[in-house]
Amino acid sequence: MNESVRNDEAVKACSRCGETKSVSEFGKRSSAKDGKNEWCKECVGKSSRNYREHNLEKVREANRVYQRELRAKDPEACRESHKKWYAENRKMLKARRKALSEVKRFVHSLASSRTRAKKRGYAPCSATAEDLRDAFTGKCEICGVPEQECTTRLHMDHCHETGMFRGFLCNNCNRALGHFRDNEDVLINALHYLMARTP
Repeated sequence: MNESVRNDEAVKACSRCGETKSVSEFGKRSSAKDGKNEWCKECVGKSSRNYREHNLEKVREANRVYQRELRAKDPEACRESHKKWYAENRKMLKARRKALSEVKRFVHSLASSRTRAKKRGYAPCSATAEDLRDAFTGKCEICGVPEQECTTRLHMDHCHETGMFRGFLCNNCNRALGHFRDNEDVLINALHYLMARTP
């Protein structure tokens, strides 16, 4: 008998694992004589996880069909249920999104950059997500300011004509290059201008 079961508690043996447990460890089942499931909650959980692991697409499709039927039956109740769940789980979702964004950061940065380049008629960045990950130092490659001190994440900079990845820049430096139209001569003239007119 399971040591956690008190002597005065009603007990039942699980037909799957064979352990004798408190009846509170068994889920409800209306068709059973005692109104309890034959398997304990732990065994039911293990079986469900195992089934889901080996039939993931089938389970997902069944969930999609179920959700569609629920929305069609009572869309307002579904909206209210989703709002309530989101309000109760907002912190967890925010933490999950942050963790995922750190893992997928360079993949997303690359995809976003290529989409913007295509819209604006630029050559897309030719680097891979691994190249970006290896090149990332956490600091702007022009002014050296750490990303933690920036108002936004460092921008992925690449040549608009060749698609060659150049480095990660803070918002100010990235905008400055854009305003100078990536023109080396103009940048050199700006440097000479500052040197000649700064005491």
